[in-house]
Amino acid sequence: RDPLGLRQAFNGLIRIILDFEIDISLEELIDRSFREYSGKVDENLKSEVVDFIRDRIESYFQNEGIRYDIANAVISEKWYNILVADKVSKAMMEFRKDEDEFERLVTGQKRVSNILEDVDSGEIDTEKLIKKEEKELYEKALEIEPEYNKCIEERKFMEALHILRELRPFIDSLFDNVMIMIE
Repeated sequence: RDPLGLRQAFNGLIRIILDFEIDISLEELIDRSFREYSGKVDENLKSEVVDFIRDRIESYFQNEGIRYDIANAVISEKWYNILVADKVSKAMMEFRKDEDEFERLVTGQKRVSNILEDVDSGEIDTEKLIKKEEKELYEKALEIEPEYNKCIEERKFMEALHILRELRPFIDSLFDNVMIMIE
């Protein structure tokens, strides 16, 4: 009944989580709160709570100088962990200082993401990698994967972005030289 008070209270929670680096899943906290309060999770009300939290986090990040597009992208994936969302958004803001490099990284990753959108993950049949560019991208991805995963696990997101950047020439070469949408 006091939307301003609710927003201020949640902004305080965000500051506490970040100041004390509390690694907590808000999604799990919301689910547990519903179960403790009513014994079940009301999905409609949960959706309203999640939307409220996402809006508060996005507003907080924008007030901290995080660009809207970065805040929006990070929150769409990591809203449930404010600490991780904060670290990822700050790494992306730092990486974005080189606008050209940032755009090339994002464009390459987006091209790959668009193609893989409807693909189920699973084992890769390397026998179907025919073109040199396909094989080189696959080999490079395998090469960087352990270091990339380690950076993500250790929350060294800036380093992870630099590692992803190593894939860009291989992605560009693939898209420039291989027909993608064929059998």
